[in-house]
Amino acid sequence: TPDIASLNSATMEPAGSSSSSSQAAAADELDKIVRDPAGSAGDPHADPQLNEDDATAYEQLPVVELSRTVLLAVDLTDRSERMIRWYASSAAYFSDQVVLGYIIEPPSMLVGHFTPLSTKEPDYYTIEGGKERARQLGEKLKNFAASIGLPNVEFRSEFYGCSAPVGLLRLAEEIKASVVVVSSRGLGKMKRVVLGSTTDHVLQHSLRPVLVVPPASPSPLA
Repeated sequence: TPDIASLNSATMEPAGSSSSSSQAAAADELDKIVRDPAGSAGDPHADPQLNEDDATAYEQLPVVELSRTVLLAVDLTDRSERMIRWYASSAAYFSDQVVLGYIIEPPSMLVGHFTPLSTKEPDYYTIEGGKERARQLGEKLKNFAASIGLPNVEFRSEFYGCSAPVGLLRLAEEIKASVVVVSSRGLGKMKRVVLGSTTDHVLQHSLRPVLVVPPASPSPLA
């Protein structure tokens, strides 16, 4: 490969001493040496060299931040705190956007709950009562999440006029959840994990990936 000095002298000879085509060829060779001083252009195993245009284009590429929107299906039971604790220790990513989702059911659906009517407050079977319970639950769970290292969780309570399982699926679609986290109730009389109606419905009908938190007590192998 000719050196830079000889190429410079070739391009600066008086007019008529060489053809314009040879000058152009020498200029091209000089440009190759400047851009690729190590001579790696013809070496397929050499590290690629970025020219100024390539470097500028590379710097202008958008930066994509990988994050997930994680929907945790919470309710008024102690399973909600256990779910949050399990997620924080076993499944959380630092870039996750965590949403605690609670569905306020219509008063007509609460009549079938197994707690006697006489033990409930007068407004338990009203929409306003449901909203107030949701507000208190949100404060409680957000404080709990912050205490175990999840300070920026969002709490969303929604009233869709439907059951909690159906509403949860609707909420998952609205926020474009990357994954829906639901809990299991533990071991039933047959020594099997009892999922509960909400978890079972979500598993069967969700268009989003579903993660089931294991029960607190491990299931026996036999």
